[in-house]
Amino acid sequence: MNHRSSLLGLACTLVLPLFAVAACSSSSDSNDGVSADQAATDAASAICDALQKCSPVVIQVAYGDVATCKTRQKLGVLPALSANGTSLTPSGLAACARDLQGASCDQVTSRNIPESCRTKPGKLADGAACGSDQQCQNRLCRKEVSSSCGVCSKLGAAGDTCRINEDCDFGLGCNNGKCRAFQATSQTCNADQRCNPTTACKSGTCGTPAEAGQDCTAVGLESECYAAKGLACGLSNKCIQVQFVAPGQACGVVGGNFVSCAGGGRCTAPTSQGTCAAPAADGSPCEDDVDGPGCVAPARCIGKVCKLDDPAACK
Repeated sequence: MNHRSSLLGLACTLVLPLFAVAACSSSSDSNDGVSADQAATDAASAICDALQKCSPVVIQVAYGDVATCKTRQKLGVLPALSANGTSLTPSGLAACARDLQGASCDQVTSRNIPESCRTKPGKLADGAACGSDQQCQNRLCRKEVSSSCGVCSKLGAAGDTCRINEDCDFGLGCNNGKCRAFQATSQTCNADQRCNPTTACKSGTCGTPAEAGQDCTAVGLESECYAAKGLACGLSNKCIQVQFVAPGQACGVVGGNFVSCAGGGRCTAPTSQGTCAAPAADGSPCEDDVDGPGCVAPARCIGKVCKLDDPAACK
């Protein structure tokens, strides 16, 4: 099993909804004395604190530590404030930062984030060039994987086709190519009905995930173990903590343990034993965001270069 890909998939499941928080908006047109820089700082801090509380594995996989998360998230927030037709305001970011502090982990991981953190309609009609969701009347800037810019579209309702969570309206995730609600405790789970990441699928029903040292059946991350905390089912059918290491260190299956690369690094042999390769810096050459060297979020590998999105440049 490719544990790096599984961790990356888990991070996308949990982190992309929070990237949406990073680009939240408010119906208020007033800045209420809040500077763009301070609002972006507060929003980035709230997002990363929520991730650390609800899914510390995302912090490890994507950033390495909370401080880096906050620095990187801010880089993704500020450009959206100056985009053409955006509904994003400093006061909206400030309100979201305050409200997110009181959100439960069930809300955060199932995309049921506070209303102040949900995208508000922008001024651009469907089909217009865009770089952020907040520019669009129907709240979605649909982008290709290899592009910083996209076109305004409509957020998917339950049952609509999707590629990633962000294609779906709030409260829904993209599962098997369709927008679907996350299943809560005691609800049915299967390939098409995914449990909220704060629970686990046990014999077809969402329930309390197993903690470290408890029994499990399916080896790897797709098990009854608490994956959001970085637990996986080990070779001895006990939940174990996935370990994270720096570039240059051994990764993959090491001494019977699952070892992954921290902070956006890539393992050269994730199914056996390899070595962690460091991610590329912003503006440096990259291969892609799976096989690497990749980029540190929110930068993406576009045209084989790590780039940060600039919505104001999308015309």
